[in-house]
Amino acid sequence: PDVYGKQHALAEWADRSVIVVAFLGTECPLAKLYGPRLQQLATEYDSRGVQLIGVNSNSQDSLTELAAYGKRHEISFPLLKDLGNRVADQFGAKRTPEVFVLDQERQVRYWGRIDDQYGVG
Repeated sequence: PDVYGKQHALAEWADRSVIVVAFLGTECPLAKLYGPRLQQLATEYDSRGVQLIGVNSNSQDSLTELAAYGKRHEISFPLLKDLGNRVADQFGAKRTPEVFVLDQERQVRYWGRIDDQYGVG
């Protein structure tokens, strides 16, 4: 569900040429840093048919905390709670932040870091 409790499916964005699924954690230091950057990218690429979707699979993060994360970073793209880690397991997501870029056929074309802005350590 999203932060309002509404269920979603990829089929809702069938008209979008690219979908970027970003796995985020509300307490992850890097996910906190990337919140504004992800919103900037979502805004910049929306007119080009790119849909960004934030997914939180961390069991300790509540919908309330996810909504607060979205508000704090002024996020307008969908933020979804992955109850039971089903979505993370389907994608093979292991950490936050981690992104998967899906093409028009919904094949994964990229899997990894958002960018190289922040390094390890």
